[in-house]
Amino acid sequence: MSDASGTKVLAMCGSLRKGSYNMAALRAAIAQKPPGMTIEVADISQIPLYNEDVRQQGFPPPAWPAPPARNTICGAAASSSTCTR
Repeated sequence: MSDASGTKVLAMCGSLRKGSYNMAALRAAIAQKPPGMTIEVADISQIPLYNEDVRQQGFPPPAWPAPPARNTICGAAASSSTCTR
């Protein structure tokens, strides 16, 4: 295994269900991370689903604040997401 000292990873789970298999897989992957690596799981619950048709109708409004994960994403060396299909 390579040296992962100081490597920051942002992980995102594509499912918000409490019993999500995706989150279970993500937790299993986090348990196997190499020493020195830090993994933060992003809270995507406040990010609206993307739909260009809806966006063109003005939702979310232009003044809608960026999710807090934006700064976390910019500071990560890598990202990981889990989703089905």
